[in-house]
Amino acid sequence: MQNKTLVLPQTQTVILRLDLKTLRRDHSLRIFHLREESGALAVAEGESKQYDMTEGASGIYSVRRHLFYFNAATQIFHGVTENYRYRNVLSEPMKMTYAVTKEGKERRFCVTPSNIYWLSGGTTFTNGVGRGGSCACIHAERMFTANGYRLNYTAPLNFEDWLDKRRLSGYFEFPTDGGEILAMQSYKEKLYLFRRRGITQVRLLGEELNAKSTVLPYGWGDLVPDSVAPCGDKICFFTERGFYSFNGGVASAVADGCVGEIDLTERVKAVSAYGKYYALVTVKSGKKSLFCFEPETQSGHFILNGAEDVTAGDDFWFKRGLGIYRLTQRGLPAVGECRLEADNLAFHLGDERFVDAVAVEDEGEFEVCLRSSRGERRASGAAQTVLKFRSPLRGNGYSVTVKPKNAEARLVALCLRVREENNGN
Repeated sequence: MQNKTLVLPQTQTVILRLDLKTLRRDHSLRIFHLREESGALAVAEGESKQYDMTEGASGIYSVRRHLFYFNAATQIFHGVTENYRYRNVLSEPMKMTYAVTKEGKERRFCVTPSNIYWLSGGTTFTNGVGRGGSCACIHAERMFTANGYRLNYTAPLNFEDWLDKRRLSGYFEFPTDGGEILAMQSYKEKLYLFRRRGITQVRLLGEELNAKSTVLPYGWGDLVPDSVAPCGDKICFFTERGFYSFNGGVASAVADGCVGEIDLTERVKAVSAYGKYYALVTVKSGKKSLFCFEPETQSGHFILNGAEDVTAGDDFWFKRGLGIYRLTQRGLPAVGECRLEADNLAFHLGDERFVDAVAVEDEGEFEVCLRSSRGERRASGAAQTVLKFRSPLRGNGYSVTVKPKNAEARLVALCLRVREENNGN
């Protein structure tokens, strides 16, 4: 009888550590209801309900400290913070704006597609009949509105005067090449018109208004209406091709992994608050969300709260159902799951490994799901501990989903414990 020796394959264990920079650069990192904070991913903003609206409420609006909503059923514009009701606002407003007269009096204006209304103490004053539009702003001590290719303007420091008087007030007509005027911003002492297919810079000279317009270089496809808003020291917006920032001279594409998850065929509405860019969007899964872009970190994140409308004055507000909400510092999502996803955690072509455990660095509770062509494994537990799978998962490439389970969770890196065979070759 001949003895035979069974030779078992030798294995060695390595730890594959994937920090945020590596995940973002090499592994198509996508985050949902997580935000970058001091070098970690933390749970994004939560919510706190502040006000209830009446049945039939549609859009919400704010200017400085004042908050409003429009009831389409009753055609009443409700002043929430002052408890006033403004009647005779005949259609859903497109914009609210704020100005101070030469006497130092505050004026709050509500711009509809046809008219402009001045709101004061529960009384609605019709103003600027026929001079409404899709957008408005205050610039060079005048109010401007735009409708189609026409730019309307008031007399200086007289925001109720829309009559054509020696060019103190009036309008300009622009060529149709750039498309309709969809938004405008007063920026760096100039007025910028964001048009469907371009940006026009307008310089305004003298009390009897003279204007010089310059068409800026542009080649990024059609602008997404209502997506233009300041962000830090720039202006951000969406086009059909992605997300861009504008510095007064050129627009540059913003490389952010979240943008690819936004369905740009759905409505986008953006506002500026606390120096950040907030936009109401729909992610490709079909869920309503907020997209927040932070200029300090140059990164975006989703706030999965099912928001239906947004507005910003001194504070940021969002609407869901008949409730008006503020954001809190952090909280688990009201709609969908808090998670990060990454792909192509690959080894050399043809090589297979075994992953038998994972660990999350920082704090909180997590669930980790690892997938390969051979199947998937799940493990749950606290950060800073080894989370073992029931059995190792074999593969030469993996994808991973990590879900925080509490609002305090933070992640700086993901570690995989990898076993590889070594037969002495």
